[in-house]
Amino acid sequence: MDRELLIDARWQECPKPMERILVALELMRPGEYVRVLTHREPRQLYPILTNSGYSYKVETTKDGCFKMEIHSLENTAFSSL
Repeated sequence: MDRELLIDARWQECPKPMERILVALELMRPGEYVRVLTHREPRQLYPILTNSGYSYKVETTKDGCFKMEIHSLENTAFSSL
C-alpha cells in the first residue's frame, strides 16, 4: 500500500500552500503520494503538475474545501479520496 504524505493547508495564506506542496513533491519517493487539503481550489497548480509528470484528482468536500491526491505518473493508482 502506498504511503500518504498529508498537507493540511486549509486557511493558510498564499504562497504557503503552494510552497509546501512543491517541497512535498520534491521529497516524494516511490510508493508515496501527496494528499492536500485546501480551502481554495489550487488551479494554478494543475499545469505545474501536468508539465512535471504528476497526475492528480480533486474533489470538493462537504464543507466547501478541496481534497487533492497527487501521484507520480509512474505510480497512478488512486485511493478513494
